[in-house]
Amino acid sequence: MRLHPQLSLLVFVAVAPVLVLAVTAGVLLVRHERSTMEQEAIGRTRSAMSAVDAEIRGHLTTLQVLATSRVLETGDIRAFYEESRRVLRAQPEWFNVGLADANGRQLFDAVRPFGQPAPLTGDLTSYRRAVESGQPVIGDIDLGAAVHEPSVRVRFPVHIGTTVRYVITVPVRPQAFDEVLREQRIPQGWVIALADRNRRFIARLPPMPPG
Repeated sequence: MRLHPQLSLLVFVAVAPVLVLAVTAGVLLVRHERSTMEQEAIGRTRSAMSAVDAEIRGHLTTLQVLATSRVLETGDIRAFYEESRRVLRAQPEWFNVGLADANGRQLFDAVRPFGQPAPLTGDLTSYRRAVESGQPVIGDIDLGAAVHEPSVRVRFPVHIGTTVRYVITVPVRPQAFDEVLREQRIPQGWVIALADRNRRFIARLPPMPPG
């Protein structure tokens, strides 16, 4: 049975305000949810940045202790090699401890026999920045040129007097940052990632290979 045209129009007019109200309420709800989600995302991002910063500070603090070693100040590289090996055993997130001079010559790798260092390779830009600035530098993701696994190099310059004499380098496992991101407990369906200056992934949830 078909409605009379006038009756049909009457029904539409009666329902239209309800439809408009429903659509308006839906739009306002979406805007509210979007704003709430944006605020939550910003808050979680700040929390993640603070956690990553704390992780990096932990590595730098250990390196600072190494850099102030008296044996390094006296130039006893063999004794510093043994000291670096002891520290490396206590740092499961480190692949290696390397020492280079300010001229780019690798003096030792703690994972190799003393006197047999590998050439200075992998993210040399961060090494040069550490020498030139005299400040610690966090490198970009290295996909395995030196330690054969992805890593993030932390470079710590060593001053003898007012001059940068050495650079200590530690390749850090990206998995250290995976754990930091997991601790943020992001909602299911969200994506959170840490990237280097070239926008390559260092760590990501849901997981994705570094790089």
